[in-house]
Amino acid sequence: MKFEFVPKPFIDNATVIETEKELAGFFSRAADEDIIAVDIESAGFYRYFSRVNLIQIATRREAAIIDPQRITDFSVFQKFARESSCMWVFHGGDYDISMLARDLEIYIPLMFDTRKGAEFIGMHELGLRSLTEKYLGFTLDKRLQRCDWSRRPLTAAMKEYGLLDAVCLIPIFDYLVAELKELGRYEWVLEEC
Repeated sequence: MKFEFVPKPFIDNATVIETEKELAGFFSRAADEDIIAVDIESAGFYRYFSRVNLIQIATRREAAIIDPQRITDFSVFQKFARESSCMWVFHGGDYDISMLARDLEIYIPLMFDTRKGAEFIGMHELGLRSLTEKYLGFTLDKRLQRCDWSRRPLTAAMKEYGLLDAVCLIPIFDYLVAELKELGRYEWVLEEC
């Protein structure tokens, strides 16, 4: 099952959130969303101590980059995560979730890991690149995976790279859920996550 997913509108219309007011606005708009996809970037290859340097976040309607180097109060994000009933989608999310909790005290209550979903349908290649090829009809360019995410200003290429990882998770989630339900394994993945 594959279709041509076009991420360009999400990338072109994405916002960079650098203030608490912008953060509150994003989560206000996300209040009725059923799903939120998240990916983080850190500069672990360039710094002695790894920390969250960038948060890419997407709903079915919009995408944004949250800059933790500019925002000091994450209480709106913390409250939204604690009280929302939406599904939080990550790829290989153990690291991301632990970093969000450790660095920003953001605790994710209900999550789906697309990597685990791919395992449960029997895929052998589990990277996000493989999933975008299978389900979305394009190959993710991973050249910036190990760039210095603590560097500012962010380049256009860094923004696009980061946003793609979050934006792609939602349609991949939809396809994986359909396959997992057909196989009777969806609940297994939720239990594992």
